[in-house]
Amino acid sequence: MANCDYRTVSDHNIIRSCFKLPKLRIPENIEESVDGYLSFKIENASGVIKVTSAGWRVGIWKCRGDISALIAAGFIQGEWCPGLPGNNKTRQAISFQTGAPRLVNGTHRGKALPAPNIVIIRTSKNKFEVELPATKEQKKLITQARERGRERWLHEQKLTEHNKKLNKKRDVIKPIPAKYSIPIIFKESAIKYLNIGIKPALRELRGEYQFEDYGQMMICIEDQSAQDILCAIARLKETIRKAKVVCSKKQSHLSIVN
Repeated sequence: MANCDYRTVSDHNIIRSCFKLPKLRIPENIEESVDGYLSFKIENASGVIKVTSAGWRVGIWKCRGDISALIAAGFIQGEWCPGLPGNNKTRQAISFQTGAPRLVNGTHRGKALPAPNIVIIRTSKNKFEVELPATKEQKKLITQARERGRERWLHEQKLTEHNKKLNKKRDVIKPIPAKYSIPIIFKESAIKYLNIGIKPALRELRGEYQFEDYGQMMICIEDQSAQDILCAIARLKETIRKAKVVCSKKQSHLSIVN
Protein backbone atom coordinates (compact mmCIF):
# COMPACT_ATOMS: atom_id res chain seq x y z
CA MET A 1 0.00 0.00 0.00
CA ALA A 2 3.03 2.28 -0.24
CA ASN A 3 1.82 3.54 -3.64
CA CYS A 4 -1.46 4.85 -2.23
CA ASP A 5 -1.68 8.56 -1.59
CA TYR A 6 -3.42 9.19 1.74
CA ARG A 7 -4.84 12.57 2.64
CA THR A 8 -6.48 13.21 5.99
CA VAL A 9 -9.92 14.74 5.65
CA SER A 10 -9.99 18.44 6.38
CA ASP A 11 -10.09 18.95 10.17
CA HIS A 12 -11.36 22.53 10.15
CA ASN A 13 -14.70 21.03 11.14
CA ILE A 14 -14.27 18.64 14.07
CA ILE A 15 -17.55 16.85 13.34
CA ARG A 16 -16.47 15.98 9.81
CA SER A 17 -12.99 14.86 10.80
CA CYS A 18 -14.53 12.56 13.44
CA PHE A 19 -16.94 11.04 10.94
CA LYS A 20 -17.40 7.34 11.71
CA LEU A 21 -17.83 4.48 9.28
CA PRO A 22 -21.55 4.46 8.35
CA LYS A 23 -23.54 1.30 9.06
CA LEU A 24 -26.59 0.45 7.03
CA ARG A 25 -29.81 -0.60 8.74
CA ILE A 26 -31.94 -3.09 6.84
CA PRO A 27 -35.71 -2.45 6.97
CA GLU A 28 -38.31 -5.18 7.29
CA ASN A 29 -39.70 -4.64 3.78
CA ILE A 30 -36.51 -5.71 2.00
CA GLU A 31 -37.06 -7.19 -1.46
CA GLU A 32 -35.32 -10.16 -3.09
CA SER A 33 -35.05 -10.46 -6.86
CA VAL A 34 -35.20 -13.69 -8.86
CA ASP A 35 -31.43 -13.47 -9.34
CA GLY A 36 -30.81 -13.29 -5.60
CA TYR A 37 -30.20 -9.56 -5.16
CA LEU A 38 -31.51 -7.76 -2.09
CA SER A 39 -32.85 -4.22 -2.43
CA PHE A 40 -34.72 -1.55 -0.50
CA LYS A 41 -35.16 2.23 -0.48
CA ILE A 42 -34.20 4.91 2.01
CA GLU A 43 -36.19 8.14 1.91
CA ASN A 44 -35.31 11.44 3.54
CA ALA A 45 -36.11 15.11 3.03
CA SER A 46 -33.42 15.41 0.34
CA GLY A 47 -34.47 12.50 -1.84
CA VAL A 48 -34.63 8.73 -2.27
CA ILE A 49 -31.68 6.33 -2.07
CA LYS A 50 -31.91 2.93 -3.73
CA VAL A 51 -29.84 0.28 -1.94
CA THR A 52 -28.93 -3.08 -3.53
CA SER A 53 -26.53 -5.90 -2.76
CA ALA A 54 -23.46 -5.91 -4.98
CA GLY A 55 -23.75 -9.27 -6.73
CA TRP A 56 -20.69 -11.50 -6.26
CA ARG A 57 -19.22 -8.94 -3.85
CA VAL A 58 -21.10 -10.32 -0.87
CA GLY A 59 -19.88 -7.80 1.69
CA ILE A 60 -20.90 -4.64 -0.17
CA TRP A 61 -24.06 -2.52 -0.36
CA LYS A 62 -24.50 -0.15 -3.31
CA CYS A 63 -26.38 3.05 -2.44
CA ARG A 64 -27.49 5.14 -5.44
CA GLY A 65 -29.00 8.57 -5.21
CA ASP A 66 -28.61 12.32 -5.33
CA ILE A 67 -25.59 13.74 -3.54
CA SER A 68 -27.76 15.72 -1.11
CA ALA A 69 -29.75 12.59 -0.16
CA LEU A 70 -26.54 10.59 0.44
CA ILE A 71 -25.14 13.35 2.65
CA ALA A 72 -28.42 13.70 4.56
CA ALA A 73 -28.41 9.94 5.20
CA GLY A 74 -24.97 10.25 6.83
CA PHE A 75 -23.22 8.03 4.28
CA ILE A 76 -20.67 10.58 3.03
CA GLN A 77 -19.46 14.17 3.39
CA GLY A 78 -19.68 16.61 0.51
CA GLU A 79 -15.93 17.29 0.42
CA TRP A 80 -15.23 13.60 -0.31
CA CYS A 81 -17.00 13.56 -3.66
CA PRO A 82 -14.93 12.76 -6.75
CA GLY A 83 -14.31 15.68 -9.07
CA LEU A 84 -13.50 18.20 -6.34
CA PRO A 85 -10.01 19.76 -6.22
CA GLY A 86 -7.52 17.27 -4.77
CA ASN A 87 -9.87 14.29 -5.19
CA ASN A 88 -10.06 11.68 -7.92
CA LYS A 89 -12.22 12.52 -10.93
CA THR A 90 -14.83 9.74 -10.95
CA ARG A 91 -14.05 7.30 -8.14
CA GLN A 92 -12.93 8.23 -4.63
CA ALA A 93 -12.12 5.79 -1.82
CA ILE A 94 -12.18 6.71 1.87
CA SER A 95 -10.38 4.44 4.32
CA PHE A 96 -11.35 4.07 7.98
CA GLN A 97 -8.46 1.77 8.84
CA THR A 98 -7.13 4.08 11.54
CA GLY A 99 -10.57 5.12 12.74
CA ALA A 100 -10.56 8.61 11.21
CA PRO A 101 -11.53 8.92 7.52
CA ARG A 102 -8.64 9.24 5.06
CA LEU A 103 -8.96 9.81 1.34
CA VAL A 104 -7.13 7.28 -0.84
CA ASN A 105 -6.12 8.99 -4.08
CA GLY A 106 -4.71 7.50 -7.26
CA THR A 107 -5.96 4.56 -9.25
CA HIS A 108 -7.57 1.68 -7.34
CA ARG A 109 -7.23 -0.87 -10.11
CA GLY A 110 -5.32 -3.95 -9.01
CA LYS A 111 -4.94 -2.67 -5.46
CA ALA A 112 -6.48 -3.88 -2.24
CA LEU A 113 -7.96 -0.89 -0.46
CA PRO A 114 -7.29 -0.73 3.29
CA ALA A 115 -10.37 -2.01 5.09
CA PRO A 116 -12.79 -0.89 6.27
CA ASN A 117 -13.54 1.62 3.53
CA ILE A 118 -16.25 3.21 1.45
CA VAL A 119 -16.07 4.14 -2.23
CA ILE A 120 -17.90 7.02 -3.91
CA ILE A 121 -18.53 6.71 -7.67
CA ARG A 122 -19.88 9.51 -9.83
CA THR A 123 -22.61 8.21 -12.18
CA SER A 124 -23.84 11.58 -13.51
CA LYS A 125 -23.62 15.29 -12.70
CA ASN A 126 -25.53 15.09 -9.41
CA LYS A 127 -25.94 11.32 -8.97
CA PHE A 128 -23.50 9.17 -7.07
CA GLU A 129 -23.14 5.56 -5.97
CA VAL A 130 -21.68 4.81 -2.54
CA GLU A 131 -20.32 1.36 -1.71
CA LEU A 132 -20.74 0.60 2.00
CA PRO A 133 -19.44 -2.48 3.84
CA ALA A 134 -22.02 -4.94 5.19
CA THR A 135 -22.01 -6.30 8.75
CA LYS A 136 -21.54 -10.01 9.50
CA GLU A 137 -25.28 -10.55 9.89
CA GLN A 138 -25.95 -8.70 6.64
CA LYS A 139 -23.33 -10.79 4.82
CA LYS A 140 -25.19 -13.94 5.87
CA LEU A 141 -28.45 -12.57 4.48
CA ILE A 142 -26.77 -11.57 1.22
CA THR A 143 -25.07 -14.98 0.90
CA GLN A 144 -28.33 -16.85 1.53
CA ALA A 145 -30.14 -14.71 -1.05
CA ARG A 146 -27.37 -15.36 -3.59
CA GLU A 147 -27.60 -19.12 -3.00
CA ARG A 148 -31.37 -19.04 -3.49
CA GLY A 149 -30.88 -17.05 -6.67
CA ARG A 150 -28.34 -19.58 -7.96
CA GLU A 151 -30.71 -22.47 -7.19
CA ARG A 152 -33.46 -20.71 -9.14
CA TRP A 153 -31.06 -20.11 -12.02
CA LEU A 154 -29.99 -23.76 -12.11
CA HIS A 155 -33.64 -24.82 -12.06
CA GLU A 156 -34.41 -22.49 -14.96
CA GLN A 157 -31.43 -23.87 -16.91
CA LYS A 158 -32.61 -27.46 -16.41
CA LEU A 159 -36.15 -26.50 -17.38
CA THR A 160 -34.91 -24.71 -20.50
CA GLU A 161 -32.85 -27.73 -21.58
CA HIS A 162 -35.82 -30.01 -20.93
CA ASN A 163 -38.11 -27.81 -23.04
CA LYS A 164 -35.54 -27.70 -25.84
CA LYS A 165 -35.47 -31.49 -25.97
CA LEU A 166 -39.26 -31.66 -25.99
CA ASN A 167 -39.52 -29.06 -28.75
CA LYS A 168 -36.90 -30.88 -30.79
CA LYS A 169 -38.88 -34.10 -30.51
CA ARG A 170 -42.12 -32.34 -31.43
CA ASP A 171 -40.60 -30.85 -34.57
CA VAL A 172 -39.93 -34.30 -36.02
CA ILE A 173 -42.81 -36.77 -36.28
CA LYS A 174 -41.26 -40.19 -35.75
CA PRO A 175 -42.90 -43.41 -36.88
CA ILE A 176 -44.43 -45.60 -34.20
CA PRO A 177 -41.88 -48.28 -33.15
CA ALA A 178 -42.77 -51.77 -34.35
CA LYS A 179 -42.19 -53.28 -30.89
CA TYR A 180 -45.39 -51.63 -29.71
CA SER A 181 -47.93 -53.79 -31.52
CA ILE A 182 -51.06 -51.80 -30.65
CA PRO A 183 -50.06 -48.22 -29.79
CA ILE A 184 -53.62 -46.97 -30.31
CA ILE A 185 -56.83 -48.96 -30.82
CA PHE A 186 -59.83 -47.43 -32.56
CA LYS A 187 -63.11 -49.11 -33.37
CA GLU A 188 -64.04 -49.73 -37.00
CA SER A 189 -66.00 -46.49 -37.26
CA ALA A 190 -62.87 -44.44 -36.51
CA ILE A 191 -60.28 -46.42 -38.47
CA LYS A 192 -60.70 -44.29 -41.60
CA TYR A 193 -59.54 -41.25 -39.63
CA LEU A 194 -56.25 -42.81 -38.51
CA ASN A 195 -54.19 -41.86 -41.56
CA ILE A 196 -55.20 -38.19 -41.49
CA GLY A 197 -55.55 -37.65 -37.78
CA ILE A 198 -53.39 -39.99 -35.74
CA LYS A 199 -50.15 -37.99 -35.90
CA PRO A 200 -51.71 -34.60 -35.08
CA ALA A 201 -53.58 -36.23 -32.22
CA LEU A 202 -50.43 -37.86 -30.89
CA ARG A 203 -48.44 -34.65 -31.31
CA GLU A 204 -50.99 -32.69 -29.30
CA LEU A 205 -51.29 -35.32 -26.59
CA ARG A 206 -47.57 -35.83 -26.23
CA GLY A 207 -47.03 -32.08 -25.97
CA GLU A 208 -49.71 -31.77 -23.30
CA TYR A 209 -48.79 -34.78 -21.19
CA GLN A 210 -45.04 -34.89 -22.06
CA PHE A 211 -44.79 -38.53 -23.09
CA GLU A 212 -41.34 -39.55 -24.25
CA ASP A 213 -42.50 -41.32 -27.42
CA TYR A 214 -45.67 -42.04 -29.37
CA GLY A 215 -45.32 -45.76 -28.74
CA GLN A 216 -45.45 -45.26 -25.00
CA MET A 217 -49.15 -44.37 -25.19
CA MET A 218 -51.44 -47.39 -24.98
CA ILE A 219 -54.89 -45.90 -25.45
CA CYS A 220 -58.16 -47.79 -25.96
CA ILE A 221 -61.12 -45.81 -27.24
CA GLU A 222 -64.40 -47.67 -27.01
CA ASP A 223 -66.59 -44.94 -28.41
CA GLN A 224 -67.79 -46.10 -31.85
CA SER A 225 -69.52 -42.84 -32.73
CA ALA A 226 -66.43 -40.80 -33.59
CA GLN A 227 -67.38 -38.88 -36.74
CA ASP A 228 -64.27 -36.83 -37.43
CA ILE A 229 -60.74 -36.22 -36.20
CA LEU A 230 -61.82 -33.48 -33.79
CA CYS A 231 -64.08 -35.92 -32.01
CA ALA A 232 -61.26 -38.46 -31.98
CA ILE A 233 -58.85 -35.99 -30.38
CA ALA A 234 -61.46 -34.93 -27.83
CA ARG A 235 -62.08 -38.59 -26.97
CA LEU A 236 -58.35 -39.21 -26.64
CA LYS A 237 -58.03 -36.33 -24.18
CA GLU A 238 -61.03 -37.48 -22.20
CA THR A 239 -59.59 -41.00 -22.01
CA ILE A 240 -56.25 -39.65 -20.82
CA ARG A 241 -57.88 -37.60 -18.06
CA LYS A 242 -59.95 -40.51 -16.80
CA ALA A 243 -57.18 -43.04 -17.24
CA LYS A 244 -55.03 -44.68 -14.64
CA VAL A 245 -51.35 -44.39 -15.44
CA VAL A 246 -49.25 -47.44 -14.67
CA CYS A 247 -45.51 -47.12 -15.01
CA SER A 248 -43.57 -50.33 -15.53
CA LYS A 249 -39.77 -50.34 -15.70
CA LYS A 250 -39.67 -53.85 -17.15
CA GLN A 251 -41.97 -52.99 -20.05
CA SER A 252 -40.44 -49.51 -20.33
CA HIS A 253 -43.68 -47.91 -21.43
CA LEU A 254 -46.71 -46.17 -19.97
CA SER A 255 -49.92 -48.15 -19.96
CA ILE A 256 -53.09 -46.08 -19.90
CA VAL A 257 -56.32 -47.94 -19.31
CA ASN A 258 -59.86 -46.99 -18.30
